[in-house]
Amino acid sequence: MIIRSSLPNIRTDKGPPALEFTQKFIPFKDHTCINRFITKRQDPSECADVSFQKDGVYNINPKGARSSRPAYCVMRNGIKWTPISIFALGNEAIHLISTNGKHKLHIDLELRNGSRFYADYSLFKLNNESSQYLLKVTGYSGTAGDAMDNYDRSLGANGAQFSTRDRDNGEYIRNCAELYHGGWWYVSCSNSDLNGNNTIYTKGSLQFWNKNDLKYAGIKQSEMMITKY
Repeated sequence: MIIRSSLPNIRTDKGPPALEFTQKFIPFKDHTCINRFITKRQDPSECADVSFQKDGVYNINPKGARSSRPAYCVMRNGIKWTPISIFALGNEAIHLISTNGKHKLHIDLELRNGSRFYADYSLFKLNNESSQYLLKVTGYSGTAGDAMDNYDRSLGANGAQFSTRDRDNGEYIRNCAELYHGGWWYVSCSNSDLNGNNTIYTKGSLQFWNKNDLKYAGIKQSEMMITKY
């Protein structure tokens, strides 16, 4: 809503009459006053841009997206993270977020015996749909071991395309997404899969992270989240 002045229209020397507006601000729900105009408030492009410091569900609107969507934002030690696993955004939204500036990835892993591990990657980028959401993830540090940017390309997620049950982009003779009950970045399957069915305690039906002490250990829960820097 724009509030007009009671003054008459003012003619400029470069075009038709221009309306003059009052410098009066009136608060409106879901709107923000800017200068002399009242405009609709813009949702943040990702959790890193949220103005609040409390965990919760916020509307985000990644640059290039057609509309806003809810995202569960996690605030830790002053850093605002966008989870990409426990509150599924979808690969297209993750692509739009991760290609808007530099992003890093943090992974938390909890085993069934209560042990906890983490993995950090200083670079995370998910390419677009035409690339089959090819993943770029490098710069490991942490306690879990590096199961994504692996020295063995056939088992690392870095540089792999995303596979699902109905779209196999891997190189193995069988569909790894069917074998492990979840979409992931597979080549000849993988040393990691944090999207697998974690409710069935049988081999091939769990999330897994096959490095160091976590090799073949049962993962109780996992969390993947990204933020820009």
